[in-house]
Amino acid sequence: MFSMPWSAYLPILAIVLLTVFSRQHKLTKRYVALAAAVFGLWTSASAQTRSATVTALTVTSNAAPASTVASGSVVALAATVKSSGTALTTGQVNFCDVSAKYCTDIHLLGTAQLTAAGIATLKFRPGIGSHSYKAVFVGTNSYAGSTSNASELTVTGTIPLLATAETINQAGSWGAYTLSATVTEIGNTVPPAGSISFLDTNHGNAALATGTLGSATRDVAWTNVNTSAPNLAGVYYAVADLNGDGIPDLFVQDYFGTYDVFLGNGDGTFTAKGSASVLPAKLVHSYWVISTTMAFPTSPPSMRWSTRQLAT
Repeated sequence: MFSMPWSAYLPILAIVLLTVFSRQHKLTKRYVALAAAVFGLWTSASAQTRSATVTALTVTSNAAPASTVASGSVVALAATVKSSGTALTTGQVNFCDVSAKYCTDIHLLGTAQLTAAGIATLKFRPGIGSHSYKAVFVGTNSYAGSTSNASELTVTGTIPLLATAETINQAGSWGAYTLSATVTEIGNTVPPAGSISFLDTNHGNAALATGTLGSATRDVAWTNVNTSAPNLAGVYYAVADLNGDGIPDLFVQDYFGTYDVFLGNGDGTFTAKGSASVLPAKLVHSYWVISTTMAFPTSPPSMRWSTRQLAT
C-alpha cells in the first residue's frame, strides 16, 4: 500500500488552518505564527531527508601530492564525496579559490562530475603565486551539499615582462594644456609602476614633463587573440581538456555534421588537429555545449551540460 511520510502532511495542514481561520475572519497573528511554525517544521523535515555529505580535496602534480610546483606544471584537483562512509558516484563538484564567498562566475576554476570511481577531477595550469583551493559539492535530491577544507599550493617562477599599451589624453586650450596618460597591462597580478614621460615629437622628442603612475584600477577584459578555421561553420562547441595537458580545448561540430578538434595553446589560441581520431580511446569528459544558430551573434547562444564519450 502506498504511504506518505508524516512531513508530507504538514503543508496540507497549514493550508487547512489558514483557510478555516480566514473564513471565520479570525486570522490573527497567533494563527499566522502557528501556520508559519507548521511550515518551518515541514521545511526542516524536508531538509533532513537529504543525507549529509563530506567532501575532501587533494592536490597532485605528476600523480604525486603537491604543495609546490614550478610555473607551467599541470595540477590536478581531485575531490571525493562521501555519505556515511560511502563514496558518491553522481553529482557535480565546483572548484574555486577559498577566498570566494560563492563558487560561481569568475571565481569558478572549473566544474567536474563525480565518476563511477567516486572522484571529480579538474586539471589546469595555475599561475605564479600562492593559491588556496576548495571543492564544493553542489548536492543532489538525495544528498546535501558540502565544502572541503582548504588545500594550499605555491607556484614558483618569475613573471616575464609583459606588454603594455599607453594612451595619451589632453584637455584645456591653447597655452594651457593638461596632458595625462593611461598605461594598460594584461596578465600580471602586480600593477604597473614607474613614471611617464611626455615628449614633443615635433621637436626631436624633447621631454615636456614627467609624471608618476598613480594607483591601479583592476578590470576584466578579453584578450585580442584569434584562431583562423577556414571552411568550418561551427554549430556546437564543447569546451574540455581533451588531451589532459591542463589547457581547455574545443570539440566542434560544424553545420555539415562533421567534427573537428582544436587543442588549446595556453595563450588563447588553438591548433586545429582535424577529426576526433586524435583523441585518446574511450575519452570521457563533462563539458559545456554551446549551441549557436545561423543568426549568431544576433541570436544568443544556448548552453547545456553534457557528459558523453567523445571518442571510441
